[in-house]
Amino acid sequence: GSMAWLRNDALSLLPDLIIYTALTFVVAFVLAWLFRRQKKIWLIEQIPGPKALPILGNALEVNVEPREVFERVCEFCDYGSISRTWLGCFPYCWVSEAKNAE
Repeated sequence: GSMAWLRNDALSLLPDLIIYTALTFVVAFVLAWLFRRQKKIWLIEQIPGPKALPILGNALEVNVEPREVFERVCEFCDYGSISRTWLGCFPYCWVSEAKNAE
């Protein structure tokens, strides 16, 4: 009877409520993922290595002929026995001494 209009109004708002709830969860998930990733990036950046460009990283430095790639990678050893580079958004750690690999 008299509450039917209230039930109909509540049901008409249900799709919007579901969308807003889903969007809230997605935004919360993305923010949590970004926060965790930023923490990892900060830790990786503590390892010495060449400056990286946004998005590309150090990809331009190793964009050479296949026979020259090893020489370029060896240049990263100038930063220490453990160094890091970025290829795109992926970090790579280079270990140049066997004792550090153990």
